Amino acid sequence: MPPAIYVASDAGETGATSIAFQVPTTSKARDTLIAVLATAATNDRPDLDALAEDGWEELAELAGAPNSIWVLRRERQDGDQANLEIPFVDALADPAIGVLLVYRNLDTGAEMIGGSKSNIAASASFVCPSRMLERYSDLYVGIVLVGTNEVAITPPGGTTERIEYQADGLTLAVFDVLLEAVGASGTKTATAASPEDGIAASLAFAADALVGFGKSFTIEPIGAIGLPSRGV
Repeated sequence: MPPAIYVASDAGETGATSIAFQVPTTSKARDTLIAVLATAATNDRPDLDALAEDGWEELAELAGAPNSIWVLRRERQDGDQANLEIPFVDALADPAIGVLLVYRNLDTGAEMIGGSKSNIAASASFVCPSRMLERYSDLYVGIVLVGTNEVAITPPGGTTERIEYQADGLTLAVFDVLLEAVGASGTKTATAASPEDGIAASLAFAADALVGFGKSFTIEPIGAIGLPSRGV
């Protein structure tokens, strides 16, 4: 299987009833869009029914006290608009922020390989849980939400921070790492610039399969050579 490739990301613009994203121009059809939404209170909830109609799938709801994180996934389609809007059930009563990440070669049809969180209280160490990776190509993604302050986040050693967004008294950071190993990933500790309350979470995703693993493929001749095309 090919490794997952990070393409780009965008910080959302929070309105009265939704969070809007500009889809990065470097993305293309079949890329995986991952939206990470963070709220300062558990009573603010995205409208999952409306999102499902638009092709979004809820992967995880990681509720803390009082903060919450939602992770959504959608496959990029030809003809998609340049902007995507995530509606909430009601008008946002408390601060909310979100980020959009675009990956290539993730298997949008595969279930997420686990997701969980830890509540953090007055600590600079945000320890994201270990994940059980099933394949060498599985991608570990860590999420840090500081629900009390806008502070700098240092990602764990060996990982790459993909986006860090601070607004309305919240900080949301996402990092990833391709460990190229199976089994337990081990915890990944990000560091906040000061002791804070929040959530440390992690998820893992499977890479796409070009051949096999339930995907069909065709042989297209190129000159005198037949090569397998991307699974459909």
